[in-house]
Amino acid sequence: MQEIISKLNVIVPEIRTISGTVSKDGESLDDANAFTAGSVRYIDPKYLRAFTTARQASIRACRQRGVRFLSGYAVPDESVAPLLAELAEITAKVNQEKIELMDKWGERLTEWEKEHPSVAKWKSRFPSASHAERQIGASVAAYKIEPKADMPAAVEDGIASEVKGLAAQVIEEIAQDVRDTWKPGAVKASQRIKGLLRRITEKARSLSFLDGHRLGNLARLVEETIAKLPPTGAIEGNDFLVLSGLMTILESPRRMLEGNLTINMVEEQAEAVGTTAAQAAQATLPVEVQEAAKESPAEPAMATAPADKIEEIQGTEVTKEPKPAAPIVAPAAPVTTAPSYAW
Repeated sequence: MQEIISKLNVIVPEIRTISGTVSKDGESLDDANAFTAGSVRYIDPKYLRAFTTARQASIRACRQRGVRFLSGYAVPDESVAPLLAELAEITAKVNQEKIELMDKWGERLTEWEKEHPSVAKWKSRFPSASHAERQIGASVAAYKIEPKADMPAAVEDGIASEVKGLAAQVIEEIAQDVRDTWKPGAVKASQRIKGLLRRITEKARSLSFLDGHRLGNLARLVEETIAKLPPTGAIEGNDFLVLSGLMTILESPRRMLEGNLTINMVEEQAEAVGTTAAQAAQATLPVEVQEAAKESPAEPAMATAPADKIEEIQGTEVTKEPKPAAPIVAPAAPVTTAPSYAW
């Protein structure tokens, strides 16, 4: 345990911003852009968007190279320098946006009040530039953990307890990233999907020392699957079935933790009328995966982001099948078995 802890660094990015609203009492007003049930907006949200975007970018950067731990992210030694460099760029952008906003703070509030005159009633509650300046900013903390060596036997070592759960946390975060961006029902994907897969590979490999073998094997599975996909153009047909089989594994922590799954893809003419690519992908997965899917209906490939954002971030082209649905079948070809990827 001490050896694992010695390899970890805790990185804590903090991007601070303001909500752009203050509380209000009294009647409800019809201007939905300026009012909610209990608040009034005093500035156009577009002037604060850069700070929320920066916060999301810092979280993505940390999740790519580390795993949620204590107040920040546990990051291995070799990933600290590139992560801090990326966070430094994000911090610099935040500071520049802050300067520009503070220079025109009064103008921005006046501009909003002209567009929404009814907010003037609460003008006395709007923050000053100096108050907003104190609330907006960015910082990064990085430190090593030095646990007490002679912890009393009657006291649970909180650090050791947290570290023991990190491997499972890595698996859960990978599954959540896939569920957030991979939408079932697609019939092909663009090359942008490889960006997600490479991030998963980097995360699993860099943190593989946490559990001995499963994360390293997962990284190899994803990397070998990427190598089998076409280098350019749309990923479709049997290549898409391979990809779908991999994503079926990655969206489920339980399937990843089983550690003995194989993706067997068989290229043959689909005879079932109305078989979609997603259904064909399920049919060509190992029996263990098909049974796991039946046993765990509570684990659908959910997408929590809007479909347009999913396509933008992850590269999946989501296509609703017309009604009646035209059957999507694999091209006719002799029956051959592609290589299996086992981990």
